[in-house]
Amino acid sequence: MSYEAFTHAAAVVHQGGVIAYPAEACFGLGCAPDNLEGIERIREMKERLPEQGFILVADTLERLMPYLRWDALDQDQQAAVTASWPGPVTWLIPASERAGPALTGAHDTLAVRVSAFDAIRQLCAASELPLVSTSANRRGQAPLNSAAEVAAGSRAHGEAAHGSLPTPCCVRYSCTGLGLPNGSRSVAGRSAVHHPECPRAPHPFRACGVDHLARFRVF
Repeated sequence: MSYEAFTHAAAVVHQGGVIAYPAEACFGLGCAPDNLEGIERIREMKERLPEQGFILVADTLERLMPYLRWDALDQDQQAAVTASWPGPVTWLIPASERAGPALTGAHDTLAVRVSAFDAIRQLCAASELPLVSTSANRRGQAPLNSAAEVAAGSRAHGEAAHGSLPTPCCVRYSCTGLGLPNGSRSVAGRSAVHHPECPRAPHPFRACGVDHLARFRVF
């Protein structure tokens, strides 16, 4: 992996673009968390419902802090969250005003993860931002598992490989520590991640609004 590959993707993010990038279990779509136009483009590409929120991923907890009401958690809850990171666990944490409904949907929590996956960590470090993260597929369809599927029908070109997790990261609710069972879509009414144990969609998601497909390999 070259440093230039990550800085190129980071530049697209800072210019208001949407990127497709390899994540822990599949390819994701992302943009800067304050980029309302980019978030809306992702929502339209995925046919995602307005009440559904998005995940923010980062390389450090500090990058996520402006979007969280971290002090709403007690010390035990904070310790449980930080003990799981970096790693493949997404937590639902009370959201700050900065997060807003574009990220949280109809909920007062924000889904966040400090990832251990190298591609995500380097993208966030290069952009000095957390990234919006959601699987690169239309609502109800299977996640995309190759750069070719993402690039099909779009302006994006490149090559990459996603991580080795067999399923999306598990989700836990910070105020209870409750873990979502695989395949569950909500906790306390909060939309969660899509579990990919469904047949591969017959046609790939055509990411016509993607500005950049990250040009690096991660094995």
